[in-house]
Amino acid sequence: MAVYNRWGDTPHGNPTSASEEVAKLRLALNHLSLAELEEQRVVKWDKNSNVVKKGPRFNEKGVEVLNNEC
Repeated sequence: MAVYNRWGDTPHGNPTSASEEVAKLRLALNHLSLAELEEQRVVKWDKNSNVVKKGPRFNEKGVEVLNNEC
């Protein structure tokens, strides 16, 4: 039986973030599922190692989130 968590789309529990930056952005965008963040190319989820890494649009989205928090 698969166990799902608040990310809603991760059958292996909450994947580890590869860096503190990735973890902070995921927390700030916790209203989006991991699948949505991947679709938007903000993160890349390596399902073999169950680690979430920066995607091609990570810096773009990070700047947008930081600007909205200020």
